[in-house]
Amino acid sequence: FDKLWESIVEAYNNKETLEAMVEDAVKGGIVVNIGVRCFVPASQIARRLPPNQLDRLVGEVIPIKIIDLDHERRKAVASNRLAEEEIRRQREEEERQRRERVFASLRVGTRLTGVVKRITNYGAFVDIGMYEGLLHLSEISWARVNDPREVLKEGDEVEVVVIRLEPENGKIALSRRQVMPDPWQIAAQKYREGDELEVPISRLARTGAFARVEEGVEAFLPLGELTSKRVKSPDEVVSVGEVVKGRIIEFDPRRRRMVLSLRAPEEQRAVQEHRQRTGSSKSSGFTIGDRLSSQLQQLRAESQEEPQTSTETDDSAAGTETNAAND
Repeated sequence: FDKLWESIVEAYNNKETLEAMVEDAVKGGIVVNIGVRCFVPASQIARRLPPNQLDRLVGEVIPIKIIDLDHERRKAVASNRLAEEEIRRQREEEERQRRERVFASLRVGTRLTGVVKRITNYGAFVDIGMYEGLLHLSEISWARVNDPREVLKEGDEVEVVVIRLEPENGKIALSRRQVMPDPWQIAAQKYREGDELEVPISRLARTGAFARVEEGVEAFLPLGELTSKRVKSPDEVVSVGEVVKGRIIEFDPRRRRMVLSLRAPEEQRAVQEHRQRTGSSKSSGFTIGDRLSSQLQQLRAESQEEPQTSTETDDSAAGTETNAAND
């Protein structure tokens, strides 16, 4: 017992943290066993419990620090709150040192392979081995993502690149899309202004509609380019999921901008129809000429069959030919 008491005194002098099992709940606190019964006042218990619920701690092992000794009676008083505070400070210091090591080893542009640990409405937290970085919703894919759960799930292994470091806040911003091919660069090689596309409407906006051209490439259809008629809302003309045929009237891959017009193909078809109608009118004019020529030939044939009895008859036939030719 004397040796045990000496070790308790040594722990008190060195401000050591000990672990002890809660044996009993008594008036004003709890009793723990460190070889001798040690009292922990309720004010020194880290977990805030009502006095009548302190018995919930019985059987638990909690950290304590000796704060007072009664050498004559060989009794000790301890604090669980001080021990928990010290443990928290130690963890924070360890975390700070680990954070310093992590940020010292990372640079913007560093590519890493990580595992998705948690998913939120605004993105996903990715474990990159030493630390967790935030993969924001906007950096998950080149395509528009409304919910990260549409693309990712916990446990997925993803390749990411560091796009921002904030050592003072302990934050690492990651991007998944920037390790993927840029679809706008691919689109720049495939499309030109004037091309006609059949594309599905992906979403509607107040000023027009958007159509999905490629994965990660959306084209804008302004309200005035949806139809030649005057409309107030895009849903008067198109709906989400509907496949429409439009022409590229503006294309700037560097600005990630493509504008489509549904009016342009419609207007071109109207012009072609007008030309066809005009051509039909011209062709009908030639038909009248052909008819006149046919009538002239018929008159000539009839004149040859009639008996030519007099010069007057010949002159009359000749006059008929002349008049027909003039007509």
